[in-house]
Amino acid sequence: MNASEFYQLSFKLGAKHIEHLGFKCTPKGDWYFVGESYMLAVALQNNRSSQHLDIKHVSLVFSSYIKTKDIAPMEPMKLAVGPMAINPLKLKKYIDSGFNDKEWHYINEGDGFSHLSCPIYYGGIKKKPFTSIFSKNVLPTRVSLPEFITSRGADVVSEKEAKQQFEECFMQIASYGFSWADNLTKEEVLRQLKTYGENWFIVNEWIDAYESNNKFKI
Repeated sequence: MNASEFYQLSFKLGAKHIEHLGFKCTPKGDWYFVGESYMLAVALQNNRSSQHLDIKHVSLVFSSYIKTKDIAPMEPMKLAVGPMAINPLKLKKYIDSGFNDKEWHYINEGDGFSHLSCPIYYGGIKKKPFTSIFSKNVLPTRVSLPEFITSRGADVVSEKEAKQQFEECFMQIASYGFSWADNLTKEEVLRQLKTYGENWFIVNEWIDAYESNNKFKI
């Protein structure tokens, strides 16, 4: 499966599972929901050279119409930006746990693949070697493609398994996505940012924006 086929699969799965809930799709396979209190985006993102490895990182992104000083706000059908993002495959366990932080909480971008997104390798099983241009050594290190893919957070699976994993993302979003978003009140977002944000400058911008209730309109 190539990237174009992966986008087509997103159109198909989204139409099956979340379109009836009010989500709308972009030409790149992202899905957006615009509500009165918040927006949600099902974002298919690249991360750490993943576009070269047939990997997409699937995230559910939350925005409650709060704008920071320097970060562009979420723009429906164009830009998925918000203070909170979750790997869709964590939704069920998190909701069933009664929103226990042990199952999911805010984490800074880059600190953990599986917390923020579901990395899906869709390229099928291959056995050819891969020359890493990202090696810290002067000369490229010869590594296997599976090793390189797993180092980017994804599992090497068949196309059939990748499709099943992708559909499970949509199914959990349909069943639990709104419960996750409804729980992200102003107070809850601030609690998580202050508890887990590690005083990161972007987190501090979000905290300032939420404390000042810096709303924007679309």
